[in-house]
Amino acid sequence: MINLVILSMLLSCQLPANTSQMTSQLRISIVGQKTVRNESEIPWADRRIMFRIVNGTDKAVVLPGSKTGDGFFPTGYLVRFDRKKKQWLSPSNSRAKLVYRSVANSQTDRYVLKPGESLDFYDMAESVHAGDRFRKLVYVFFEKESGDPHVVKSEAFVLS
Repeated sequence: MINLVILSMLLSCQLPANTSQMTSQLRISIVGQKTVRNESEIPWADRRIMFRIVNGTDKAVVLPGSKTGDGFFPTGYLVRFDRKKKQWLSPSNSRAKLVYRSVANSQTDRYVLKPGESLDFYDMAESVHAGDRFRKLVYVFFEKESGDPHVVKSEAFVLS
């Protein structure tokens, strides 16, 4: 009888989803791209890429980043696929991932993305890379900010 009670208790408990499963339920998609002028601190960054992140989990997601008059910008970066090296490269043209702690102090704002909600935001790229494949990487925390963040990647897209 005790075994039956323990078994039914175990079956009725909902085990927490593992992080990779939850990360896969956060989707970053490309909403659009356009050419712009003098919009960035980097003069040659003249391509604006609009993204949407959708929380398909049953947990709130905390996005570190920066809130400006133009909206909220989650902390993250673009990676570019180098056809010659056959590798995804960070903005510093290396395979090394950017470390969240190196930018955490400057990214003091937070956006809580509730289950089922989405957030639109944009990033900038340089026209010299038109025709190259890119991905957007965004740092996230599940439910509360603790430890190191997880990284969510967008689908690959071609910069126009």
